[in-house]
Amino acid sequence: MDGTMRICIDYRQLNKLMVRNKYPLPRINDLFDQCRGAFVFSKIDLHSGYHQLRVKEVDVHKITFRTRYGHYKFLVIPFGLTNAPTALMELMNRVFQPYLDLIEYHPGKANVVADARLFDDGSLLVKLQVKPTWIDQI
Repeated sequence: MDGTMRICIDYRQLNKLMVRNKYPLPRINDLFDQCRGAFVFSKIDLHSGYHQLRVKEVDVHKITFRTRYGHYKFLVIPFGLTNAPTALMELMNRVFQPYLDLIEYHPGKANVVADARLFDDGSLLVKLQVKPTWIDQI
């Protein structure tokens, strides 16, 4: 956590009514198998991940919430909806598909810096750091 405050809404009742998206999330063991033999890892942090996914206009009223200051509607997917993780994973896989091998691991630090420039196509906002964080182990 970075210490910022976040709105948290209880969508349990809505989630019970939603048709679940069956898009498969990655299994951690499969990810570890793919990284076998790699020794330099990088992290790509999406800026406000779910908030980059717009809600269909016909569905906005379903995620309206009330505070003591009035009613508000999310125009983007809020945290807590049952299909949020799969929707974000599906978009990330579509955007990053050409670069999946580059994202998961790198043969050396020079490749990481060069590969970071590939994600500037405007589909997703990535939190860029001036100096990459090097992770030598998982």
